[in-house]
Amino acid sequence: MGRRTDIIGVTDATGSVFATEAVTVSDTATKLPTTILSNRKAISVFNMSATETVYLGNADVTTANGYPLVTWQGLPWNLGSGAQLYGICAAGKTAEVRVLEIDNS
Repeated sequence: MGRRTDIIGVTDATGSVFATEAVTVSDTATKLPTTILSNRKAISVFNMSATETVYLGNADVTTANGYPLVTWQGLPWNLGSGAQLYGICAAGKTAEVRVLEIDNS
């Protein structure tokens, strides 16, 4: 059986505010999301690209040290608003990423 790409995981966030954003990630580290939801409890990042891998990490992320988010893959985390996540693509490439955040209220 091939890799399942339709499973995104579950978080126990009980917040009442959701924030969504579409972000174009290039070959320069790009903040995900560009504006962080205050009091965030959880975040999910989904790579909408059919061809490009997005590499995740902090502000100094590279394709060599980042965590790969392959095509049509999403990852959820319990991640507070104090943490900043960045994405990057290979040189000369771009990918659209969708971000969903949930607050902690």
